[in-house]
Amino acid sequence: MSLDDQVRIVKDYDVILEHCFAQPLGGGKYKSNLPMNLEAIQACGFQHVMVCTDGGQVENPHWEIALEQYMQYLADHGISQDQLYHMTHTIQAGLLGLEDSH
Repeated sequence: MSLDDQVRIVKDYDVILEHCFAQPLGGGKYKSNLPMNLEAIQACGFQHVMVCTDGGQVENPHWEIALEQYMQYLADHGISQDQLYHMTHTIQAGLLGLEDSH
């Protein structure tokens, strides 16, 4: 989905977008989504972006390594700890009907 389409559906429908760590390319290779994800967070607002690793494929790093790299990349590019928490805990808790204890 183009960035313009993402911005439009967030504005028009108040949706939550899921942005994964990487895309498996097959043959043991993957493509990092981190630069595109950062751009989407900045354009759509962190309140509308749920981040995940989508780990488990052979091509991607183990989920805990992918999550660490993802969070470090976003922090290195100006995403605050509170925003990271919102995208990794608050959104998910709300979707599951759980109370966020942050």
